[in-house]
Amino acid sequence: MTYPTDQLYQGDVNFLLTPERRLLTEIDLFEYLVLDGSTEPQYVEHVLDKYSKLSNALLVQGKTSELKHLNACLRSFLWDFYKQRDIFKFIPFLYSEIFADIDNVPSLEALRQRFPGIDKHPQFVFMIAVGQCVLPYFHGTLSEAPEKLLQLQAAFENVPPQAFMNPFMRGFLMLYRIYLGEETLRAKDWNAISELIQSAIDDLSYVMNSISGSGKKLLDFSIILIRTLVELCGRVRTEEEGIEVLRQIIDRLEALKYFGTDPEIASPLSSIYTIYIAVLFETGQPDRVAEALERFMSFIRELYERFPSAYEVHLKALEELWKYDADLLGPRIIE
Repeated sequence: MTYPTDQLYQGDVNFLLTPERRLLTEIDLFEYLVLDGSTEPQYVEHVLDKYSKLSNALLVQGKTSELKHLNACLRSFLWDFYKQRDIFKFIPFLYSEIFADIDNVPSLEALRQRFPGIDKHPQFVFMIAVGQCVLPYFHGTLSEAPEKLLQLQAAFENVPPQAFMNPFMRGFLMLYRIYLGEETLRAKDWNAISELIQSAIDDLSYVMNSISGSGKKLLDFSIILIRTLVELCGRVRTEEEGIEVLRQIIDRLEALKYFGTDPEIASPLSSIYTIYIAVLFETGQPDRVAEALERFMSFIRELYERFPSAYEVHLKALEELWKYDADLLGPRIIE
């Protein structure tokens, strides 16, 4: 099947343009393509094919602002397509919109203008409410924004339970648990904190077990989820009971298959190990330090065997512990 814009893409005018100008012309033509209004499946495939080629070219040339604009065009086009067919297939694209810039997560009102009717879908309202809590959480100011937590709870209550079978939605559920757990942390309810973390890791396991069939977006989301867990670990480390919680987290995470098979996912586990071992040093538990270091080294060796170029980040984690006991850490790093 051919489309009106095909002849524009292939026209002699291309020979008159510099490579950079030609690329900008391709973007203009892509805008024309998505504004055509057709939502026939074959036409959508055609648009996605053009997008794939053009986005790769922009990525190679480092044109991030143009790529951001291209992504926005595509998401608006797909919103019109999926809301008529299978609304759940828009979830990965809304995830990308929310996490495109964590320092500036769009509000529900802004997204409603871009995607008319998005506020009529509870799962999307929930995703956006979670997104609004990301920055305050990492800045440690979420407890100072109770209105965000109230909006988050209200949004969650409207989501049908079956929606959380979607791996992206399950990841947003994990973030929801952790954000609402801020009150539990302040109350130092360690049983509740332990249960919260177990549930969060169950959610993470569900997401990671879905990666192989879902592409890079879900892998990237998993890394955000794990780093949120690292942040939580940093907050429980200041309490004596937090040591046991950290150990439980490491036990659970080591059992997840992706931590030994993907170096990018393995990196946050090093951060958790570093926090855990540092706390053991600080609380004077040499026997547990030795045991934890041995486990950490086994993890690094296994990763090195699979990915020789990826172990440096883990050595840096060991080096961070150097200040606690150079005599103990020196031989480990040399290994």
